[in-house]
Amino acid sequence: MATVFIGGSRQISRLPAEVKTGLDAMIEKGVQILVGDANGADKAVQRYLSHNSYPNVRAHEGPLPEQRRELANA
Repeated sequence: MATVFIGGSRQISRLPAEVKTGLDAMIEKGVQILVGDANGADKAVQRYLSHNSYPNVRAHEGPLPEQRRELANA
């Protein structure tokens, strides 16, 4: 089974029709979808998939602050 990660801008709160069409295609194929857990596009994708009762979804949480590798700290 294919797996796709979806994440996006926190500035986006509504999904464009083209994105919904793409998500619908993934739903039809049964793709495993990993989606971010931030506000904005991530939440909009989660809402869309939930509204469509799609079960192959997992919200991805980023690493804990102490586990992040920030470029500024490298």
